[in-house]
Amino acid sequence: MKKQIIPFLALLVGGIALSACYGDKSSLDTGKLPEVVIDVAGTPYADGVIRVGYMEELALAPKVTKAGKEDHPDLSYRWTLNEIPDKVSSKVISEERDLDYVVQRAIMSNPYTLWLTVTDNATTMEYLYAWEMYVESSFGEGILVAYTRDGTTSDFALIMDSHVSADYQKETFIRDGLYEAANGVPVPALIKNACYTADAARWGIYQNIIRATTTEGILIVNCIDYSRMDDEMVYVPDNFVPDKFVKMRQASMLNAGPAGIYVMGQIDKKPTMPLLVLDNGGVADIKLSVDSHEQGDSPAAVWYHNGKFYRYNSPFSSPAIAAFDNTSITAAFDPTNLPGQECRAAGLSTDRTHTLLLKEIASGNHALYTFTREVNNYPDPTTPSVARAKIDIPASLNALLDQAVSIFFISDQAVMYVATTNAITPVIFAGGVVNAGTPYAIPAGETLVMAKLFQQGVYVDNRDVFEDSLEPRDPLPLNNRAVLFATSSGAYDSDVYVVPMVTNLASSGTLDTDPAKALKFPVEGKVLDIVMQGK
Repeated sequence: MKKQIIPFLALLVGGIALSACYGDKSSLDTGKLPEVVIDVAGTPYADGVIRVGYMEELALAPKVTKAGKEDHPDLSYRWTLNEIPDKVSSKVISEERDLDYVVQRAIMSNPYTLWLTVTDNATTMEYLYAWEMYVESSFGEGILVAYTRDGTTSDFALIMDSHVSADYQKETFIRDGLYEAANGVPVPALIKNACYTADAARWGIYQNIIRATTTEGILIVNCIDYSRMDDEMVYVPDNFVPDKFVKMRQASMLNAGPAGIYVMGQIDKKPTMPLLVLDNGGVADIKLSVDSHEQGDSPAAVWYHNGKFYRYNSPFSSPAIAAFDNTSITAAFDPTNLPGQECRAAGLSTDRTHTLLLKEIASGNHALYTFTREVNNYPDPTTPSVARAKIDIPASLNALLDQAVSIFFISDQAVMYVATTNAITPVIFAGGVVNAGTPYAIPAGETLVMAKLFQQGVYVDNRDVFEDSLEPRDPLPLNNRAVLFATSSGAYDSDVYVVPMVTNLASSGTLDTDPAKALKFPVEGKVLDIVMQGK
């Protein structure tokens, strides 16, 4: 497609066409304007419409000729783009012949207008071509990395790849500086923890949201462009020390240190009142075992604090949070009387069983404590969740556990991963028999800084869809079948890995040592947290 638009100046002086005269060579001689042509045939946007993702690179290289000659020395170029759709005012974004531009206009339903102005400096004539440009979100499912490059401020980077992002078949996409691009400045604190949740409580509305804790408070961003969307708390307690958000069904649970435990619904933009404040220093030391699928008919969260185990069902339960009682106690342990312990890790194991790893402070020995799932045989009486089993960890594994950087569980197997700075070791506890599996060695020259189970943001631990109101779809092969971890090879040089488990389930969590199976993504900066963002 070829297109020439006669300049506005030419129209003002009488609708001069391409045959207009341009300078008397003599009193009798006249000449035609040399033909300048902007030809977009064969370009991706030959129809004059551009659809591009926010923060994606837009490349345009139309063929421009004067008198049939490309790259004519008389020609200069100017690309302009309006800052608000339907507004005349625009800003120059390039003066190169070919456009190579990272789109940083806000995501809008109406199109922007992109202009290419070609000036013939020999005649001062201008030739224009315009495109309608729709800016859409380019951020979907993937690995979201919180990082810092100066030890004071922080930001987010997104990794999208066909192995970790559903319905994504393009080349690997890694984009950093997302928060600063959307808000003008980086996060003015260090991100401590990031948690994905989906705002899908209202039918027909779906938003990917990241809730994060920082060294200065909390932060909530909309993953459409990572713009900040949280509201200031009306009253911030002096002892409000946000530690960690944990995903629940239709909510997130926030451990706010001595200020207590808060639960925020999907559409909440700030914490309100704590559900519970515990004694002896609050809840700064707790590790939450959270089932993001259950709410109301089984414990949505279980934790240990000050000698007792506690449970949270839902905001509709009465009481919403309570200590386990000692009725129906098995011979395993009394959940109401277990003093002198430190909780090292909490999560779900086989059949989404709440499983907590405790260390006895006096002896240094470790043990796993599990709870049955509540059974609701409506309209028959409910069988409540109770203490299920205590599994002692051999003392020979104490040293390994004490060196752990991260400890986490496979949600449908009796396997606990213990990640140290140089290895990730599966610990199998099926049938109450504990054995350490084959360690996975961290690459030489790198130090592991954190690790967790690879779980897609919209899927829960039993591989079901996270939200009932989302369109069901199959999980990726790696979901709950790989480990996600970050390493450091310098102060601000990091890598993020996804390493699959050996496919044979009898391998009990053994990670595949074939280097070709590992996914490796570079990150410029010190990794502060990694989380799987939903679609």
